[in-house]
Amino acid sequence: MIAPAGVVAGLDVGFSKIRSSSAICKLSWDRDRIGWKIRRYRATDSERKAAIQETVGGSKLQAIALDGPVRSSLDLIDEYRVAERNLTRLLGPKIGKPGQSNAPVGRRLNEETNLCASVFLKLVEIAPAAHRHRIHERSIVEAFPTSFLGLMLADPVSVTSTRGKRSDVFYKALVDDGTLSVRLIMIAFDFKLLRVAA
Repeated sequence: MIAPAGVVAGLDVGFSKIRSSSAICKLSWDRDRIGWKIRRYRATDSERKAAIQETVGGSKLQAIALDGPVRSSLDLIDEYRVAERNLTRLLGPKIGKPGQSNAPVGRRLNEETNLCASVFLKLVEIAPAAHRHRIHERSIVEAFPTSFLGLMLADPVSVTSTRGKRSDVFYKALVDDGTLSVRLIMIAFDFKLLRVAA
């Protein structure tokens, strides 16, 4: 069920100190409107903090979703996790594979994700985690959009794409076959039920 009003944030984690390869998005909604704010930034201490503060500072977040590996202690994972291994072995050839948390790039991504989560926890109020398989006492989740979209495909083998375009291609395929419309109808129905209940 979706709350009748709220604010969440998503972070596309990058670790470049030269290019603005990181981005934060605040998504807010109430009974009448949906709004969002996006800011790109470089992975420096000052830009990271400023981006988070300017985008979500003062908000009470229901959750934050990080596009990078993280665990409750916010320390270096440095192991090939079971979920990463299973997604790679079982679905990698069909939808692409997530990075390994113990590979050099995975370690760098994990380090930057930990820094981002720490800044969020210092600057923003985040709702307590209520779901069973929580990562942290606050609602901090890992979100890998390409894998998520790929898992919704009825026949991923029939959808051809290159690595850099995979999310866009998966999204278009899900729009074309009606899957996303069905999901949106389900969300809208939940939202309507909440409004009636209120």
